[in-house]
Amino acid sequence: MQNFFKTAVLIFGFLIFIPVSFAEQRFSDVPENHSYAQAINYVKENNIANGYAETFGVDAPITRSEFVLMALKAANIKPAGSNCFSDVHNEWYAPALCAAKKRGIIRGYDDGTAQPAKIVTLAEAAVILSKSFGLPLDMSLSQSWEQPYAVALENRKAIPIGIVSLHNSVTRGTAAEMIWRLKTPAHAKKSHTYRDLVRAESEAMALIKKNVDQNKQPVQFLYDLYLKDSENDFVHGIFLDSFQELRSIPIIPEDQFPQLSEQTRLRMAVVEDFFVSDLKVDDYDNFIIPVELDGHIFIYDLGGKRFIYLPQFDETSARVLSTVIEPGEIDYIETVYIVDKNGLYEIDRKTKDIIEYKGGDSYDFNSFELGKYYGDFFKDKNYIYQLVGGILERVEGSDSASFASAYVDISVEDRLFYYKDDKQVYFPNTEGVLEVLPGADGETFTEYETGTWRAQMMVDKNRLYLLKYDHALIPFEGVDIDSFNIELLRKGINELGKADYDLVFKDENGVFVFDEDKNAYVHFIPSS
Repeated sequence: MQNFFKTAVLIFGFLIFIPVSFAEQRFSDVPENHSYAQAINYVKENNIANGYAETFGVDAPITRSEFVLMALKAANIKPAGSNCFSDVHNEWYAPALCAAKKRGIIRGYDDGTAQPAKIVTLAEAAVILSKSFGLPLDMSLSQSWEQPYAVALENRKAIPIGIVSLHNSVTRGTAAEMIWRLKTPAHAKKSHTYRDLVRAESEAMALIKKNVDQNKQPVQFLYDLYLKDSENDFVHGIFLDSFQELRSIPIIPEDQFPQLSEQTRLRMAVVEDFFVSDLKVDDYDNFIIPVELDGHIFIYDLGGKRFIYLPQFDETSARVLSTVIEPGEIDYIETVYIVDKNGLYEIDRKTKDIIEYKGGDSYDFNSFELGKYYGDFFKDKNYIYQLVGGILERVEGSDSASFASAYVDISVEDRLFYYKDDKQVYFPNTEGVLEVLPGADGETFTEYETGTWRAQMMVDKNRLYLLKYDHALIPFEGVDIDSFNIELLRKGINELGKADYDLVFKDENGVFVFDEDKNAYVHFIPSS
C-alpha cells in the first residue's frame, strides 16, 4: 500500500482524487506507548510493510514470504522474477522470493520448495536480514550455524529483548523492530546477544530434563500451545520447537504398554511433573492425543488421564495423520485421523469410537496425507479426497502432484485459505468442503495487488475476481486486465458517522462503480 490513499469525489462530471495522509491514522493494536510503535510507524511511512484495515497485526507471526518482502524493501532491493521454486509461480510474493534466491539471501529447501507460508524463526530472520543488508559476517564462529548471523545482528543491537530464543517465531511487530534498528544505527535500545540466547536455551533444557528417570515407561502427551503463562512461555516455546518428537509423560503400568525399543524409550523420556502440574487438565476433558510408537497406535485421553492402546490397525502401515499446521507449530487437535494400508479412520474425541472410511481399489492409502491447512481433506499420489457427509470422495479433476495451498489476508483476524493445482482452483465452502471455482486457471491464479485495503482481489490469465468480506468471489467479466486500475469513491457519511465509499474500477474501456452493499454494478461510464 502506498503512503496515502486516494479518495474520489464526483464534481461536475469529473472524478477528482484527493490524497489523505496516513499520518492521521494510528493502528488500533499499536498504542503510542507500545515498545515497537516507532518501528511500526517507520516501516509504514517508508512503504516497507502495510497494515490491515485498522490494525498492524503486531503480534501475528510473520511468514517467510512476508518477511523476505519486508527485508528486500528495507534494503532497497527490487523484487523481480517468478517460477523460481516448485511452490512459487506468479503469486504476489514471487518477485521477492525469486530476487532473494538470485542474490543468495534464501536457498529454499531440499525438495525445491520455498514454503512461503512457513512462519519465520529468529535464526532464519537473522540470516535473511544479514544477507539482505550485507552485514559483516564472521564465519569462523562455529558454535552453531546461526551464530555468525545472530552476532551480526547483535553488533547492530538488532535483537529485541522481547524475543528470547533463536527458535522463537518472529511476529510482524518484531520484524518491524529489527528492520528499524538496522535502518537506525544510532538507536539506544537494549538488545540481546547471541550468548544471552544460548544461555537461556541451555537453562530451559536443564529445567525440562532435570527429573528425567530413564527407567520410566513414557507415553506421549501434548500440552496446549495456547496456555499463556508469562513465566513459562519461553520454556514452552523451547519445548515445542526443540523437542517436537518429545511430549510430557504420564506413567502407565508395564503390562499396559506394548513392547517398545530402547531407543524409543530414551527418546520419549522427558520430565513428567513440570508439564503435568502446569497444565489445567480440567479445561480439556475431551482432548485426546494420537500417538505412534514403533508402529503401535495409541491415544492418550487427557481428561480421563487414560492411556488407550488401539490394536485394530495394521502395525506395518499404520500412521497418525498430523494436524500440525506448520513444522514446529503445534495446534489444537479437533479431529484425530489414522491411516493404514486398508483405509482411513477417524477417532471421535468424546466417545473414543473409531469411524472407518473405506475407499475404492484406486485409493492408495499408503500415500495418504492430511491437507496442510485446516481442511479435512486428503491426498494420495494421484488425487485429492475429502469427506462429504461421512463419505470419502475423490475431487474429480484434481492433481495431487501440483496441488498446493495458498492464502489471502482479508483482515488481521481473517485469513482465507484456498488451494490450487495446475488446472483448477478450490475454495472451501461454509461446510469446509472444497469446491472448484468455475473457469479459474490454477496455474496463474493469485492475489491481485490493489493498493487499498477495501478491495481484496484475485486474478488469473482470464479474469479478475472481487473477494468480499463474506468470502464470496465475484468475477469481473469483460475487464481488460492490463489496463485495470482501482480507486475509492466517497459517497457520503454512513449511520455510524464514518465516511462511506464505493469501489471504482477502471480499464481502457471505461469506469465501473461497484456498490458494496448491493454486491452489484451501479454505474458504467464508457471512456470517450
